[in-house]
Amino acid sequence: MSFSYKILIVDPETPKVESLKQDIAEHFGECVVHETPDAQDAVDFCKANIYDLIFASENLSGIGLNEMASNIRQIQNDNLSTGILILRDSLSGACTITPDNLRHVMFAKRELGANNWMPSARTLISLKSS
Repeated sequence: MSFSYKILIVDPETPKVESLKQDIAEHFGECVVHETPDAQDAVDFCKANIYDLIFASENLSGIGLNEMASNIRQIQNDNLSTGILILRDSLSGACTITPDNLRHVMFAKRELGANNWMPSARTLISLKSS
């Protein structure tokens, strides 16, 4: 028996999304993966679905990363404890979300193929499960 995770990817760059989906399949097996390039769409997806993990780019269209995360936390369902893994193109520079202002938020440098995000993703899923 295998456990299937439900994951949301919020990123406007299709090639990076496709690569991330391949990495997810490699590390987590078969998963239900939804994707959108728009932050407001992500909030709407979370109203209708419960996710084990959300991957989000720091470069989002629509309402932006901080407001998206805040709006997801305000939805009265199990997404309140869903981890949000922020995929950054570099570890330098400012980002509006910090681990102090939202629960279960982590950052990972985006190095597609290097899979540096995977330990953070596992941590976030285990935090939700506990």
